[in-house]
Amino acid sequence: MIFICYRREDSVGHTGRLFDRLVQHYGRERVFMDLDAIAPGEDFIDAIQRRVWACDVELVVIGPGWTRAADTTGRRRLEDPDDFVRLEVLAALSREVRVIPVLVGGATMPVAADVPETLRPLVRRQAFELSDRSFHDSVSRLIAALDTPPAGTRKAPAPPAGTPMSSPRRGDLWCDVDVSFEESFDGVEKELDIGGRRVTLAIPPGVDSGGTLRLQGEGEPIAEGGAGDLYAVITVRESPGFTRDGVDLYCTVDVPANGLKAGAVARTPKIGSHGAVRFTVPPRTPDGTRLRLAGKGMPVLDASGMFGDLYVTLRAV
Repeated sequence: MIFICYRREDSVGHTGRLFDRLVQHYGRERVFMDLDAIAPGEDFIDAIQRRVWACDVELVVIGPGWTRAADTTGRRRLEDPDDFVRLEVLAALSREVRVIPVLVGGATMPVAADVPETLRPLVRRQAFELSDRSFHDSVSRLIAALDTPPAGTRKAPAPPAGTPMSSPRRGDLWCDVDVSFEESFDGVEKELDIGGRRVTLAIPPGVDSGGTLRLQGEGEPIAEGGAGDLYAVITVRESPGFTRDGVDLYCTVDVPANGLKAGAVARTPKIGSHGAVRFTVPPRTPDGTRLRLAGKGMPVLDASGMFGDLYVTLRAV
């Protein structure tokens, strides 16, 4: 099933045209858009959650005002934990289904700084642009891409009908867990208070914002016996010294101007338990040069001993 996630005030016209083409190709039962697929009297949030959990692909339609949309108080909607668009995107990302940003109305892909930390995995997804000049041709290319899913796409099992949004399966619980940049690098154990119970959550090195960890049997008790699972959604706080992009890290290091000219040894800011990284600046290096330090980035999640790269921009002082 294809789930279309969109914001009405940002892209309702483009989304309606896209929906019509997808229904024509796949059939109405295989395409979900909230206005058409929810029966009168059905709980809107529950229906959305069930369909996100049942979908194979989520199309996130992004118009020019997607990141700026605000409520009546001026607060950005993406910052609201109960915002429908935010919930739909997080639900899909947590299940590792195929999520495709679809750019319409001349919109460009948001960068990490434009969205909350929990949504930053979205900006690393390859986007697809629907051109206003050749809209139907663009949709045809999108359909061709949907018909050839990439290898390795997988998703968690869908929940049963009637499962509430806060609990995708009976007895399951969801919670948000905040970790520092250093904790995401080294890994850490967190003590969680779940309804008066103390639960220990082991957070592995390399975890990123939006990642979901499952603790089997730590949810609510079930009448038939046993208990549901606990799902912890991770938010990694920003580091003052580094910018993260997947497993790669970026930082700026100040180097004396004569060091750039003659060559020097410099250090990055401290990176978790590994400390600062020493590196050599070659002679006659121009100001603003970016160096790649292979294998000095973030740990690769669930891949012991593997690391991303560290990119250092040199700044003359």
